[in-house]
Amino acid sequence: MAYNEQLMKFGKYEAYEVGNIYQALESDNYVINVVAQIIKRSSEDDAKESEIWREINEYLKRNV
Repeated sequence: MAYNEQLMKFGKYEAYEVGNIYQALESDNYVINVVAQIIKRSSEDDAKESEIWREINEYLKRNV
């Protein structure tokens, strides 16, 4: 698995905190969680980019 050092620094997390996609979706770290949400939703056939970004924006408003 590839890790983005800058994203990890920004999100203040270490690689061991990520685990798998399911663990990442449950993470309290909003950077880990948002990246997992983007990956999961982007892999869905019916996912529209505008819907994904709306969902992410709403999540961030509620949690940051």
